[in-house]
Amino acid sequence: MRRPQGCRSQCLQYNLQSRSDWPKLMRPFLSIAHNTCRECIRQPIFIVILLTCVAIIGLYPAMALFVFRGQQKLVTDGSLASILLFGQICAVLCASHSISREIETGTVQIILAKPIGRMQFFLAKLVGVWGAISLFFLICALPVLISLKAATDQFRFDPYLFSGIFVGILAACVFGAARNYYARKPFPSAAATGLAAYMLIFGTIAFFMPKWNSFSYEWKEGPAYFNAEVAKELILIYAAIVVMASLATTLSAFLKLAANMTICLIIYIFGLMADWIYTNLANIQVSTIEQMIRAWPFWILPLILFFWWLSTIRYPYRRNPDIPAIEIHATFVILTGMDLIRCVHDLIEPPLDIAPSPVLRAVAVTFHRFRSQLAAVIYSILPNWQQLWLADAISRQKQIPWEYIATAGLYTLAFVAFLTILGIIIFSVQDLNQSSQI
Repeated sequence: MRRPQGCRSQCLQYNLQSRSDWPKLMRPFLSIAHNTCRECIRQPIFIVILLTCVAIIGLYPAMALFVFRGQQKLVTDGSLASILLFGQICAVLCASHSISREIETGTVQIILAKPIGRMQFFLAKLVGVWGAISLFFLICALPVLISLKAATDQFRFDPYLFSGIFVGILAACVFGAARNYYARKPFPSAAATGLAAYMLIFGTIAFFMPKWNSFSYEWKEGPAYFNAEVAKELILIYAAIVVMASLATTLSAFLKLAANMTICLIIYIFGLMADWIYTNLANIQVSTIEQMIRAWPFWILPLILFFWWLSTIRYPYRRNPDIPAIEIHATFVILTGMDLIRCVHDLIEPPLDIAPSPVLRAVAVTFHRFRSQLAAVIYSILPNWQQLWLADAISRQKQIPWEYIATAGLYTLAFVAFLTILGIIIFSVQDLNQSSQI
C-alpha cells in the first residue's frame, strides 16, 4: 500500500526541519562551552601558572650542565613532572569555578530558565574546561620537546633554542599588554593566545633544526628529530590532566573552591599510592587490623575536625535557627578534648598487650575475609596515576608500545565517562541555591 502524497511531503518537510533545527539546538551548548573556556583562560591565575610552567621547563637545559651524562634524563623527568603538576593544578583551578561560580552568582538559574537542560549545561561546562586545559597542555608540551632537543650534551646546550623559549614568554607578555591597552582585551587570554601561536611557529622551526655541536649546527647531518617516546608520554600526561579536570568539574556541582581543591588533592595523593594501597590491603593480617581498630582515636580526630569546620561553614544555613554557635563549638571542643585525652593515654600505655575482645576479634576476622574484594573496589575507584607515568621507562631507553597507549586511552575514557555520568546525576538533583554548596 502506497503512502499518500501529502503524508510523504509532510514527513520530508519534518525531516528537513529537524535537520535544520540541529544547529539551533547545538548553538546554546557551543555558546556555553566557548564562554566557559574563555572565562578559564581570562583568569589571572591561568596565565601565572602557564608562564611559570613554561619558564621552569625552559630552564632545565641549563640545569643539565650540573649532572654527569644525565642531561636527557634530567630534562625528560623534570619537564614531564612539571607539566603534570602544573597541569593538574590548572585543571583543578579552572574546573572548580566552572559551575560553583554560576551557582554563587545565580547565573545558572537564568541560563536554565532558557530552553536548555541541566545535562546539556553540565556537558557544555565540561567541554569548556577541557578546551582551556587543552590550550594549556599544547603551550607547555612544545617547550618540553624543544628543551629536550636543546640539551645536546652535558657541557653545552643549544643557546638559540634555549633563549627562544624565554623570548616567547617576553613576546607573549608584550602582546598581551598591547592587546589590553589598545583593544581592551584581557591580558591573560591575549598573552596565552600569543604564546600559543609563538610556540607553534617556534616548535615547527625547531623540529627541522640540526644538532648543536660546540658553536655551530651540524647542517650536513640533517635535522635532529624529537624523541617520539616523550611525545607518547605527553599523550598519557594529557589523559591524566583530563581525568583531574573531569573530577574537579563534577565536584564543583556541590563544592566550593576550597573543598574542591582539598578533595582533589587527597584523591591525587591516594591515586599516586594506588598500587601500594592495593598490595598492602590485599595482604593485610588479622593482627594488623586489630591494631588499626585499637588506634581509632588517632584516625577519628581528623573526622571530628572536619565536621567542626563543616558546621562552621554551614552555620548560616542551619535548619534550626534557635541553635547558637557557642553550643556547636562547645560540643566539638568537648569531643576533640576527649579524643586527645584518649590519644595521649594510648601513647603512654599502648594497648598492644591486651587481649582483643570477642567483638573486636570478630570485626577483624570479617574485614580480613573480604580484604581482597575491598582492595579491588578501592583500586578501581582511585585513578591510578602511575599507569600514566612512564618517565622511568623513557630514561631507560625503552619504547612505549602503541597498544599501551590505546589501553591507557580506554582507561581514561572509562574514568571520564564515569565522572561525567556521576556529575550529571549530582547536578540534576542539586539544589541550585547558594546555600546548597559546601
